[in-house]
Amino acid sequence: LLNRRATPLSVGIFANGDLSITAYLNYIVGNIRQHTLSYYWQNGLQQGLNHPTILKSLRDSKDLYSLTFQKPPCFLDINS
Repeated sequence: LLNRRATPLSVGIFANGDLSITAYLNYIVGNIRQHTLSYYWQNGLQQGLNHPTILKSLRDSKDLYSLTFQKPPCFLDINS
């Protein structure tokens, strides 16, 4: 998983407009009610699962259960 291409496996768009790299990880990158999906893509969303914060979460997780919604969503700065 850590050596995959830089594109996300999926993009999660929630009912309130929150946008995440994948619906399975609880990282919010923005809200499509504020900017378009194209805006987020051009400003770092294409980095996908290779974002440093995501990679750290994947390395630190013991199992799939610990990766999912076990904590409140956190905002992920896709420009870093």
